[in-house]
Amino acid sequence: MCLQSKAQGFNLTESQVMEQYKVQSDNINEIKALYLYSKKKNYKQGALHGLLELQKYYLSNGNTTLSLKFSNFAETIALKFKNNVALSSIYLYRGQASAILELYKEAKNNLHKSVLYGNKINDQTEKHLQLTTIYANFAGMYEGEENANDSIAHYLQKSLHTIQSTPIKGLTDLQKTNYYDLLMTGYMNMGMLYTYIHQPAELDKAEPYFEKVVEFSKTAPKYFEHSDLATYKALGVFYNRKKNYTKSIDLFEKALHIEKNKHDPRMRLLIYKELKDSYDSMNNISKHNQYLNLYSSLNDSINRTDKRSIIEESRNQIKKSVETVKKNQNKAFNKIIIVSATIALLIIIAIWTVFYRKNRKIKSNFSLLIENIKNENKKSVNDQIEVVEDPVNETESHHMGHNTKVTISNDTEKKILKKLKVFEESHRFLKKDINLTSMSHQQNTNPKYLSEVIRIHKSQHFNTYINSLRINYIVQKLYNEPKYREYKISYLAEECGYTSPQVFVIAFKKQTGVTPSYYIERLKSDSPDLDPILI
Repeated sequence: MCLQSKAQGFNLTESQVMEQYKVQSDNINEIKALYLYSKKKNYKQGALHGLLELQKYYLSNGNTTLSLKFSNFAETIALKFKNNVALSSIYLYRGQASAILELYKEAKNNLHKSVLYGNKINDQTEKHLQLTTIYANFAGMYEGEENANDSIAHYLQKSLHTIQSTPIKGLTDLQKTNYYDLLMTGYMNMGMLYTYIHQPAELDKAEPYFEKVVEFSKTAPKYFEHSDLATYKALGVFYNRKKNYTKSIDLFEKALHIEKNKHDPRMRLLIYKELKDSYDSMNNISKHNQYLNLYSSLNDSINRTDKRSIIEESRNQIKKSVETVKKNQNKAFNKIIIVSATIALLIIIAIWTVFYRKNRKIKSNFSLLIENIKNENKKSVNDQIEVVEDPVNETESHHMGHNTKVTISNDTEKKILKKLKVFEESHRFLKKDINLTSMSHQQNTNPKYLSEVIRIHKSQHFNTYINSLRINYIVQKLYNEPKYREYKISYLAEECGYTSPQVFVIAFKKQTGVTPSYYIERLKSDSPDLDPILI
């Protein structure tokens, strides 16, 4: 029996409602039913918790407008009852929403408020768990910013120290789960810090943190299971980067064994890819080909499944449209629809007026992006080769204009440009561990030469160059292959070489002027020239 019918048929107490929230935390329809039931019964804590769950749900699904709307309702109740736990969470989620919208000043202000109320939480365990999460989010705010490594390190270390000092005596089951999840995440974040954010990478400093995470498979196996698949996969990538291919492969194999029970085909696909690359690095052609075949076969299977899903979804939409038409034949219902439509129209006009300027800029950015894609797709291979292979005359003027201190012969410069062309066409920029040193080593050239050629001929610094290639790659995939529009943002980030979805969103917005979610929704829309309604 669903909760809606259960709530109507039985008189739930407020404590029973709160327990149901825990059970139904991933079911939006049941959360709504609990919230409405709490309002009807005048359960203030039940209604507040429902608003928090709705704020969190819509945030996790990319609907920042609705998330912020519910946060305003929740804030009013939380302030009235001086509920510091709720207020801290409200501002935490609001900070995350602001970050997605790239309102970083507002995001940091909200997180500071979250810390303020977090420090007022009486329960010391809840206080530490909440502050641990907030500090980790602060670190995320600085990812992608230039010269922000010290800030990222500061907040990640602060987050880890806070969870390590959490009082663990008498933890509830939920608190114990949160504690171990946050502790493992803290160690993992520190490993990622020294592997991907510090330049140059400090792999020896990163390794102990990764090993601490693996230790939980023995000391706290029940909680390690929550993230064992992703953990083994991430550690496999780390040891691949450290060129410890034997250990890397062992971890990938463990991940594959776990995946059989958890059944995550897309994760399996990524692991096949990593195993393929690892065996390639070991010059084990037989194993490389084995996992290449597995990768290709699974990739084709996923593509076919995605295609069927899209077709089935289209059929369902048609069916729903037919049912809607039949219902609308009722005259009384039509009158309600007209009145509702009129009210909705007035609301939409009011909202449109407020957001007009922002939407106009976003719409312009989207239109420009689509136009650039079309133009890029029209370029012939010959035109691209001509631009790349005839750089000599421009080289001298570029050198003079930029006051270059690095002297590069024309022959060397032409060779580097040809290698860059191969690098771009082979999509090697999708590898997560790519950096200036490793790339120059692969191309058998001097890092300074490579950096200078990229600066002169691509008008970008190395990191910006890699980001632009990655974002352009996924932009093209989304535009040309509709199946990609059905993927989660985290998968798209992984697909184009980012370890963090947040960094991917920031890079995407910085390069294109729109967020990935906006771009996808506009591509999926029947008429891309129409703005989506903001509700």
